[in-house]
Amino acid sequence: MTSINSLDFFDMVRETILQGVHQDNYKNGAFTDKIFRETSAVDSLSILINAVEPTPCEKAVFKAILEHYIDFRNRGITWPSTEMIFQTVGFLKNYTAFKELFPKDAKARGMYVAPPMIQTTNPDGTIKETKVINDDGTTTIYQGGVPGIPPGAPEEYVKK
Repeated sequence: MTSINSLDFFDMVRETILQGVHQDNYKNGAFTDKIFRETSAVDSLSILINAVEPTPCEKAVFKAILEHYIDFRNRGITWPSTEMIFQTVGFLKNYTAFKELFPKDAKARGMYVAPPMIQTTNPDGTIKETKVINDDGTTTIYQGGVPGIPPGAPEEYVKK
């Protein structure tokens, strides 16, 4: 498992695509046989942009992320600073839309999508506390938990 602290912008884009395609089954799994772990982010975004399944709005998000990706790569930026986030036209809006795109597609198809959560561990490795970030931005705190599993997740999700 990769630590979030060791990921850069390029890794985050790639991991977001892989999760969207292979875990959230973007567009009913239309890309599971086209985008793989070995597929570069640029190639993955190009596949998504040139496919018939994404809506024009989704394609616009993929195109914007591709432009940011190439811009940052060309400038040698591995993660934009807070100042750069606000100076790069549309970055925050585009990146937010990109991060929400795959879960929105899954939810629209009735698929369970785990909420964002943070888990803290005890010295013995068990889960001490699970903080779930709700859709409205509030946080619900649960004592204990199962690693990587949000409280109340359906059994089908837990089995995965």
